[in-house]
Amino acid sequence: MDLCRLLTLFSCVTYATLSTSLCAAKHVTYEEVVSKSCIYGNATYPGGSRFRPDPCTICHCPKHGGRPDCVIEDCKYEPDCVKYVKSPESLCCDICIEHGCRDGDDHVYKPGEVVSRISCTRCICPKGGGRIECGHVPCPEINCVDPIYEPGGCCLMCPRGANCWLGKEILPAGQTVRRNRCKTCRCPDESLPRWLQEKGPRAICSTSDC
Repeated sequence: MDLCRLLTLFSCVTYATLSTSLCAAKHVTYEEVVSKSCIYGNATYPGGSRFRPDPCTICHCPKHGGRPDCVIEDCKYEPDCVKYVKSPESLCCDICIEHGCRDGDDHVYKPGEVVSRISCTRCICPKGGGRIECGHVPCPEINCVDPIYEPGGCCLMCPRGANCWLGKEILPAGQTVRRNRCKTCRCPDESLPRWLQEKGPRAICSTSDC
């Protein structure tokens, strides 16, 4: 076995790589090969090569050998990450699999989590994370003609339940009254919110033959 192949096997450097750069010249000595290589740990690397002694370190061996120049890979900082998984052995940095939202106080919220609720405004962390989204608190439909705002809230509520107008009177939903011998009026109780929107909040009256 020639000197270059023996040195290659000893130092864990591929013979093909080393032979094209160092062993192609005639009469190469052991000292010449070593002088044009870099030693890192227990391995020897040919001049001009790049290598990774571990997943987080990147090194370059100068063309004429000597001391390798190495840098530690910086892992990307993801300020809104709420869940990491361990990276494979071939990778340096852990992998973020779930992003959240970061507020001005550097607190990170999970997707779907309510960040704040002030008066009629609610802020949440959206699905997929990112920027915190704010909007008005959704209010339910009302089915009465005399709604009031709930104490300390921003939505209307019906303190006396569903109802509708009958002239200047308020008639509870589902109730029927006789206005005279031939006329009856009723505040409907089925699909009341839709009826209030389409027909108006008034009782439905009908007359009969007297």
